[in-house]
Amino acid sequence: QNADATAEVLTHDGWFHTGDIGRIVHGGCVQIVDRKKQLFKLSQGEYVSPEKVEGIASKCALVGQIWVHGVSTEAFLVAVVVPSESAMEKYGGKETAIQSDQLKKDILDDLDQVCRAEQLKGYEIPKSIILHGDEWTPESGFVTPSFKLKRPALWQHFSKDILALYEALNSQ
Repeated sequence: QNADATAEVLTHDGWFHTGDIGRIVHGGCVQIVDRKKQLFKLSQGEYVSPEKVEGIASKCALVGQIWVHGVSTEAFLVAVVVPSESAMEKYGGKETAIQSDQLKKDILDDLDQVCRAEQLKGYEIPKSIILHGDEWTPESGFVTPSFKLKRPALWQHFSKDILALYEALNSQ
């Protein structure tokens, strides 16, 4: 009964816009695959779905949790990774592991291998990572009670590190 709200979500030809991204699957059903507001555009004009990349990247044995981020002024993605418990044990415990350049290299190699096996494009694969030692929980404020990432909270906490990472990568 609200004409303005209805006009926002219905097109002139009757399509209902929810903000979800879907695809038509076998049998003519619609499968929801992402949220439009989650997409971001990289400098070369490509759109990236961080949830898609995170879902694939979470298959890596060394990755416990991952948040993928990109900005429109850069041509590649970066990520913040909480290594898996087994990875932290293998690399000398939490404090040692998150400082380990070898663990970073191994995670990046693993990410590259898994993402390419899942046929992600090169620009969808994170090129560098920041390691974080504490699991993200609802209490930490980085995930919801259903363990969906709270992207604004993650950005607020890690933005300085991410911007420094981009600066370091661009100066190489």
